[in-house]
Formats: sequence, structure tokens, C-alpha cells
Amino acid sequence: MLMNENSRIYVAGHRGLVGSAIWRELQRQGFGNLIGRTRQEVNLLDADAVKKILCRDETGVCVHRVRQGRRHLRQRHAARVVSV
Repeated sequence: MLMNENSRIYVAGHRGLVGSAIWRELQRQGFGNLIGRTRQEVNLLDADAVKKILCRDETGVCVHRVRQGRRHLRQRHAARVVSV
């Protein structure tokens, strides 16, 4: 995975159990450009809303735990999608 400390990284579910652990680990490793959105800010089931947020934030990497929708995200947005 090609990321550096300046990469803009969107962590889906950053307030949940797994997402918050991923967030903390990325911070521990020195990544400072982390982006998290609440359910009120973006509906992760709405692909167009997700695309809009990712493009607006100029996200380079998208980290998510849920497998469903990964292929759709890759097809619709240039961000590198990392499933953990």
C-alpha cells in the first residue's frame, strides 16, 4: 500500500469498534490527514453521496471494514480502497 504521512485517508466507521482502532493505529504510525464522517454527514449506503464526499475531501485512500460495496467504490472513485 503506497501511503505516506501526508496521504489524505478516509476511515469509514471511524467511531465504531474496528474503525476507531484503525484510526488510532494510523495516528500512532504518524498519519495526520485522517478524515472521518458521521452518519449524519454521509450515508455509506448511498454510493453517490460517498463519491461526493471523497471527491470534495480529495481523498487518496479509503479504509473500510465492510466488504460490501468495495468494488463499486473502486469503479466510481479514483481513491485507493483498502479493505482490512
